[in-house]
Amino acid sequence: MKHFDYIFELQIRQMEKRLPDGYNSRLGMPQNGNPMSGISDEKDAEHLLMEYRPSEDVVSWFAFRENLLFKFLRPKAVEAGLREWFSKYEGLIICDCGHLFTFSLPNGVEPGVQVTCPNCSTRHKVDLADAQTI
Repeated sequence: MKHFDYIFELQIRQMEKRLPDGYNSRLGMPQNGNPMSGISDEKDAEHLLMEYRPSEDVVSWFAFRENLLFKFLRPKAVEAGLREWFSKYEGLIICDCGHLFTFSLPNGVEPGVQVTCPNCSTRHKVDLADAQTI
């Protein structure tokens, strides 16, 4: 399960439980001061008390986002972060039909992806290990 799927599932479940009473949340605002008394069933306990650790990609993204928005970063640091998160593999292929075409693939694409010539529909396997940086 992806990070936001997990987080939104928790939020939806808790908000659905509030529908009859409005914002009142026994978990968020317990009358006796003990939030554990707001856990109403086994599913709450399973969802809310488990130790959750997001993936390294999620941690890295939020660290980059916080640094970008709330801290002074030198332009080279901003550029490096943006390149890490948003750069693409870009390429140029000369097809057997003689058509020259370019393509872009996002970061993290699986090796051995195929691109299609827009002229003749020939499929070309792109091996990123063979790519050259210019």
